[in-house]
Amino acid sequence: MTRETDIDNLFATLRSSEPTIPDQGFSAQVLATLEKQAGLALWKDTLITLLFTLVGCLLAYAFFPVEKLAAFVPSSIHISPMSLVMLTGAIALACSSAYWAAETDAI
Repeated sequence: MTRETDIDNLFATLRSSEPTIPDQGFSAQVLATLEKQAGLALWKDTLITLLFTLVGCLLAYAFFPVEKLAAFVPSSIHISPMSLVMLTGAIALACSSAYWAAETDAI
């Protein structure tokens, strides 16, 4: 396609030129006769989520070497003033980028 199409104008033209088909309430009757499916209760949904979370944790514990992974956890953390400045700058950059993306609809 070499030329741009004005989609909004095209749909507006089609809406005004094409007739609508009256359904004499057919859609409303069909929707009224369909049974509403009951959703899953909140406690059941929560229980299923917790169950699968527990199964996932147990599988991770069974297949990953916990002792080797625990050795990578540092025993102490030293925070310097420069690291605080860098962290503050990174957070400010992330916040300003998110604000810019939200305001310009760049997402």
